[in-house]
Amino acid sequence: MIISSDLDELFGTCDRILVMAHGEIAGELAAPQFDRATVLRLAQTKQRMSA
Repeated sequence: MIISSDLDELFGTCDRILVMAHGEIAGELAAPQFDRATVLRLAQTKQRMSA
């Protein structure tokens, strides 16, 4: 498990990313779906999204 705000580190290391927003999981992305815009959008929302 890695906890980081460094997207380059996460994209290069992880197979899956869980994005947190407001203390809750806002979304889950699998490696082929990693995208800066999606991660940032999820981090700023309360709506949950699954890959």
